Amino acid sequence: MRVEQSLHFMLLKAEAALAKQLYQTLAEIELSPGQPKLLDYLCEHDGCIQKELASVCEVESATITRLLARMESTGLIERRTSHSDKRSVSVFLTEKGRHAGTIVRERFAGIEAGAFAGLDGKDRKLFLELLCKIYDNLSHRKPQSGRCRKYHH
Repeated sequence: MRVEQSLHFMLLKAEAALAKQLYQTLAEIELSPGQPKLLDYLCEHDGCIQKELASVCEVESATITRLLARMESTGLIERRTSHSDKRSVSVFLTEKGRHAGTIVRERFAGIEAGAFAGLDGKDRKLFLELLCKIYDNLSHRKPQSGRCRKYHH
């Protein structure tokens, strides 16, 4: 098999194309790499714990701290310490963050629509299921317990 047909090459190439399109369409809201994914998740899980955000988005603890500090300084989010557990920090979108998140989600939807052009709903569902299985395999999760499974069914 040629490298251009390998899984790793195609996944990395697809991710690079997605990122390029995304950042070109998000120029007006000036997000740094990593922030769109966090905003997208926070739109559905506003107030989640910072540790959960890092885990779900596959971001290291030090990196999530840096990303959130930058987002907080630009007014996109605010972090609040839990009253019951002082070690736990919840992340909330501000009004500016909700607006930016809405734009991010619209752009993701447009890019996904283009990516799935020519595929019917059945093929799209199958592709996402297979991609989840690959993710489970790569992250050493049991086949039925992968986090991404519950988001695509």
